[in-house]
Amino acid sequence: MGDISFEALGERFEKNIYGSVKGALRERILHAQIEKHYPLHVGPARRCADIGGGLGQMSHWLAAQGHSVRYCDLSETMTARARQAYPSQSPGHIEFECGAFQTLFEHERFELVHCQAVLEWLEQPFEGLAKMADMVEPGGALILSFYNRDSLILRNLIRGNLNAAFEQTRGDGSGLTPIHPLDINEVLSAIEQHGFTLRHWFGIRCFTDYQSREVQQRLGTEALLPFELELSDREPYRRLARYIGIIATKSE
Repeated sequence: MGDISFEALGERFEKNIYGSVKGALRERILHAQIEKHYPLHVGPARRCADIGGGLGQMSHWLAAQGHSVRYCDLSETMTARARQAYPSQSPGHIEFECGAFQTLFEHERFELVHCQAVLEWLEQPFEGLAKMADMVEPGGALILSFYNRDSLILRNLIRGNLNAAFEQTRGDGSGLTPIHPLDINEVLSAIEQHGFTLRHWFGIRCFTDYQSREVQQRLGTEALLPFELELSDREPYRRLARYIGIIATKSE
């Protein structure tokens, strides 16, 4: 199957994810958690990699804080849109590239590697994670978020797909369900094996994805956000979130 690009799904992805309440929540929860547990607006500028950067929101956010960013995405359309949306006046700098991070960054090291919702779309996610870990300089940080397998199981159960709940825990690459949703314990174990110390892990959208779209739209981002932030650090809610976020630093 290979790693999945959103070139063919770009418009659908932009509408259903980036242009939705869910997309806005994901972005703002991630920003809040980074600012709390690994603040990037203080200290010297960092050299960052944004893997699978999509429409460039995270690259733009990092550059706005004065950092230097290497953006990459498999989709030419996504890369072009991210480049077009980049503000001409920014304290930092972004270099946009289209291609696979495994080859583009083969011999590079960064002080910060950010990867949002990419691992679950790789044919070999833990090989991809190993490559990302190798890209981080000693003392640097990995900020990772990925689709939570447990949330997919629970969603199937809620929808009445009882027989499929524990069997169909992945997509086939044709839609927006990832081909390899991941287990939080397996990812945390792998990160530790690669020489990282966990600073924090959290849930992204602990309950919103279990609501109907009508309820999401009626309540809106501003009403939902404080409740999502409250639950993002709490058990058992964070383990049931649609995405899991991890902030870890590499041993020097």
